[in-house]
Amino acid sequence: MKWVRPDDVDYDATCALFNAMIARRPAVIAACASADDVREALAYARQHSLAVAVFDPDNVFRGNQNIEPAA
Repeated sequence: MKWVRPDDVDYDATCALFNAMIARRPAVIAACASADDVREALAYARQHSLAVAVFDPDNVFRGNQNIEPAA
């Protein structure tokens, strides 16, 4: 899994990949490649009381995705 944080050089480019029309500045981005990565990312979010938003690159280009944190 790749973790991207605001102080990383590729943070802005990674954020733009989500949806260039909507500005989001997440505390951390977890680029998951497996179910284990997803479990690790969710555990990290839970441990640090972070809101979670799920991004699926297969859906974003069809316009089905607007990343909003879960309530």
